[in-house]
Amino acid sequence: MITLIIIVFIAIAISFLCSVFEAVLLSVTPSYIANLAKTNPKAAKRLDKQKQNVESPLVSILTLNTIAHTVGAAVAGAQAAKVFGDEMLGVFSGVLTFLILFFSEIIPKTLGANYWRSLASPVSLILVWMERATKPLIWMSSQVTKLMGKGDEGQYIRQEMSAMAEIGRQSGELDKQESAILTQMLSVKEMPVSAIMTPRTVMFKLPIHLSQGEFVTQFLAKPFTRIPVYQDDPDNIIGYVNRNNIIQAERYTPKESIGVLKKNLLVIPETAKILPIFELMIKRNTKIAMIVDEYGSGEGIVTLEDIVESLLGLEIVDSNDPVTDMQQLARKLWSTRMKHKGIVLSDDGEFSKQDTMVAEQAKQGAQQNNKPLVMPASEPLTRDKKSSDKKL
Repeated sequence: MITLIIIVFIAIAISFLCSVFEAVLLSVTPSYIANLAKTNPKAAKRLDKQKQNVESPLVSILTLNTIAHTVGAAVAGAQAAKVFGDEMLGVFSGVLTFLILFFSEIIPKTLGANYWRSLASPVSLILVWMERATKPLIWMSSQVTKLMGKGDEGQYIRQEMSAMAEIGRQSGELDKQESAILTQMLSVKEMPVSAIMTPRTVMFKLPIHLSQGEFVTQFLAKPFTRIPVYQDDPDNIIGYVNRNNIIQAERYTPKESIGVLKKNLLVIPETAKILPIFELMIKRNTKIAMIVDEYGSGEGIVTLEDIVESLLGLEIVDSNDPVTDMQQLARKLWSTRMKHKGIVLSDDGEFSKQDTMVAEQAKQGAQQNNKPLVMPASEPLTRDKKSSDKKL
């Protein structure tokens, strides 16, 4: 009887440990390993190696676990037949199955999943010796799995991290703003800079020959800090001026044009991605850039604030900007002007045919009078609704 108890105890104990090891190994996360490297580099290195090639420790664990189950059940069954007789062998098998289920599967795996952080380091050390003992079996297993191939799961990492951010918010570990920022930052990798730009046709822009005094008189109330300037044609953006610089210079040179304060614009293709442009603007120490199409024509502008907003999902306000959303303000000014002019947009955002003809006639009349058709900078137009409504 004592021999039977010892055999069953050893078999269940070995299986118990194997189940704990398996649960701990599969519960360890890359972030935990990175954090452990700061306090216990050796353990972190072992765990990282085992997670990178998780097949090896799993083969060792499952091999030992299978031996414990199979040999333990066979020897215990033979011993039980001697102690209780063949007629009680079925009852013994049922009791042994129950013990194995609870004490070598359910309980140890629950413990391993709940306390894996405190068990990870010692378990990784034990697994090293287990791998050495079962090295031939590990080699055989690796040859088989090579034939099966491995799936590429890298594409799912972003989706999983985004889901984890939402789970963290629901569980209370992350607040709503933290979850939104994490989700937003994971979604902008492939986003083109054109998706967050202010379109050319709703930009607030000024003619470069405008005097500093005229700016203060006519446009001082405009809530834009960095203002694009054009030469002759409103579409010919050649740089930008800083509102504060104009105000300071106007005290001494009110008759000078704002062009003397012009700064060059960083030019960016519309297909460029947000993250590389963010890095470039930081390196160049510039807060505004011009977006151009494949032919070099200006499509719009983007500011450093626009990029930060796209990364964080928040509205960033320049300390000199009294209005929170500058893109929304530009579109509002455009909409007001359209109503005053009696111009109506179709549902798809295009000008009606009649309005287009009126605009063309006005342009031709201005050209016949040798007067440049200059759109007042205080009244920006929009090219189409689709492009101006590009927002995150």
